[in-house]
Amino acid sequence: MGENIVHCMSLSKAGLPGERVGIAIGDQRIIQVLEAFQTNICIHSGRYGQAIAAQAIQSGALAEISTQVIRPYYQAKLALLQSSLDQQMPQDLPWFLHQGEGAIFAWLWLQDLPLSDWELYQQLKQVGVIVVPGHSFFPGLQEDWPHQRQCLRISLTATDAQIVVAMERLARVITQVYQSSEASTMDSESVVFNSGTE
Repeated sequence: MGENIVHCMSLSKAGLPGERVGIAIGDQRIIQVLEAFQTNICIHSGRYGQAIAAQAIQSGALAEISTQVIRPYYQAKLALLQSSLDQQMPQDLPWFLHQGEGAIFAWLWLQDLPLSDWELYQQLKQVGVIVVPGHSFFPGLQEDWPHQRQCLRISLTATDAQIVVAMERLARVITQVYQSSEASTMDSESVVFNSGTE
């Protein structure tokens, strides 16, 4: 690794989401500056999570916990989310889930979404479903790629019952969005046809 490169990672996705424990690997001079900066920010931060993380890393248990406990747990949550969407979404609606490998989020792609991910987020929020619009995960993209405005990131940290209810509501809102778009397209085609016959 080069002297000017610092590799940073968080243990929040490895079972310690509330503890805010991270790791930085890089040149010792840079790490010392980061350490001083972080110390000033977190003067009274809890050390419990750091102690757990240190022990899990030193013992090698972190890798085992990640693959044997955490990954299967979130894969089951993703399977529940997918089966809920399979039951609730209309068959002709073009939706896809990105392949999950045990992460705490699911990525839903709504192909040809008739409005932006941000506008859909606003509608979902009105029915109590909070997701993250996908467009913010494409920083620096120079080209206009519609896919970036057709994806939602959905947390898998809710209870099973909450996931099922949220997917029911999400499916209802998305169905209405696509149906409204189809209706307005038919209306505009009708107007064009009528104006051409006069």
